[in-house]
Amino acid sequence: MYPEFLTAPMREELTRLGARELRTAADVDRTLTETDGTVMVVMSHGPGVRGQGSGRVTA
Repeated sequence: MYPEFLTAPMREELTRLGARELRTAADVDRTLTETDGTVMVVMSHGPGVRGQGSGRVTA
């Protein structure tokens, strides 16, 4: 995982613009099942991670 000082500015910009940070699989499941309409998911991960659970998810 990248150091906090590298990722914080990007995360802060997304949340400032209205994105909601989802930190757990339960957060993602709840959002996808309880939200009507379309949900855009932005996954942040490092090179070579290939979605193996180490990224953060925002919706």
